[in-house]
Amino acid sequence: MHIISSLFKRSKSADTVSDFPAWRMGLSSATSWSWGVSIALGMHFMHVFGVWPALAWMVGNTLALPLLGAIRHYLPSSRYWTNISILYLLFAFMEFMALGLNLTATQNALSGNLFNTTLPSFSYISADVSAWVAMGIGISIVFYIHRYGFRGSVLTDIGQYAVQLVAVFLLAVTAIALGDSTDLPLVTEKGESWWLFGFFGIFVGALSHFQQHQRFESLGNSNNLRIGLWGGFFFGLYMSLVFVSGFFFSNHFLLGFLYLIVILAVATSTMDSAVAGMQRIAVKFYLPYWVGSLVALITVILWPLMQGKTLDSLFNIMASVRLPILITLVGLTILYEIFKRRGVVAHPQNFLSFGRKIGFILKERP
Repeated sequence: MHIISSLFKRSKSADTVSDFPAWRMGLSSATSWSWGVSIALGMHFMHVFGVWPALAWMVGNTLALPLLGAIRHYLPSSRYWTNISILYLLFAFMEFMALGLNLTATQNALSGNLFNTTLPSFSYISADVSAWVAMGIGISIVFYIHRYGFRGSVLTDIGQYAVQLVAVFLLAVTAIALGDSTDLPLVTEKGESWWLFGFFGIFVGALSHFQQHQRFESLGNSNNLRIGLWGGFFFGLYMSLVFVSGFFFSNHFLLGFLYLIVILAVATSTMDSAVAGMQRIAVKFYLPYWVGSLVALITVILWPLMQGKTLDSLFNIMASVRLPILITLVGLTILYEIFKRRGVVAHPQNFLSFGRKIGFILKERP
């Protein structure tokens, strides 16, 4: 009984990350923001939409974390977004998608399906076996974060990012050395109508991810901009190598193996961040952290039910859900800041006090 209790006992420092510098938290944000599907999507978009639309998506992806840092820095009232109860419908949806899509990324990378994309496939194990392996990885991550919490997620990110960056660097270099370049279109007919949606759909994406707000909040508001800029820098290094790889990626076993390593490093980072985010959401609603762990565990077990969609269709679904919400939210926040500085509206504390009384605003949690 003592052994079982010690296995499930929460680490005392599970939610303490104040000793990390801004660059380390930025790196953690970049790793968890990468998602296991980012490398597949980036190269897939180069084939389907063309080089320039794919590059627009990659640039928007890279600027997403600096945008979050800038908004939290220059629009102080945006820091209250994580206290608006109704927004947790969006936050919870995105954490669910982060966990489910990265389980799919893990399974498909192992089975060689590669998300029904145009990329060459490499099958290591069958689809059924890879599904069980992915679930095993997901359950292990849930139990790890259940014990070690948000700190456990941030701690592992530096190792995961190192593996991710080294593997994608070797992927780019090896692909170039093999010399099998692909004649990619600059812009396809689909790309002409998609590139603007692709850019803005991912550019505002980090605003909808609670796991990112969790990282930015953790070191105090004075570090918001630094975390965002560091996050953009580390993510940009990774994405630039994905872009280069897209021109030369071919049906070669070594490339497939490196591709698999990248996906496993990125997917596990995003999954552990999603579980930590679910725990924090539970605490925000005055529930014990283990409720978040339980929701994450159920998500992993029920994950096979969300399969069947193509990768780009899943991105379009996410972007379509969050884009209008986030544009409206940012617009209202900018208007509020303008009116507040002109003395037209009251101090935010007055709104917070009223909001708490009607349940629209959540109380601050330690």
